Amino acid sequence: MVQFFRKGKVIHSVRRRNIETAAGFLYADMLTAIDDGHAYFAGDGEHCDQEGCGEKAVVRYKIKKKFCRDGRVHEQFGTQYRHFCDQHKKRGDCGLDDADDNYEEIPIWLDQKAQDIGEHT
Repeated sequence: MVQFFRKGKVIHSVRRRNIETAAGFLYADMLTAIDDGHAYFAGDGEHCDQEGCGEKAVVRYKIKKKFCRDGRVHEQFGTQYRHFCDQHKKRGDCGLDDADDNYEEIPIWLDQKAQDIGEHT
């Protein structure tokens, strides 16, 4: 069986006869997962957005500005957020887009409080 994982959870699986067949169909199986909507890799708001990390997010950051690859400010449509676990919440200044100075912290508990209010109305 071939299984595709995201943040520690199986998002797509397919059975193949043997390892050779599985290896031969791997790219096609990935495209099938994408076509079926199982390969959406943007943040889910629950887990850390750091690539390869499946820990629960403890901090939510509002992105102040989007940057192009050449360092120019890119027009941002709507408000975008990123979520990180305790280990990855300190971002540093390696890139313009993913730098501490480009984030405004928004407490996660505000989201939970809004959800709680919505459930009781």
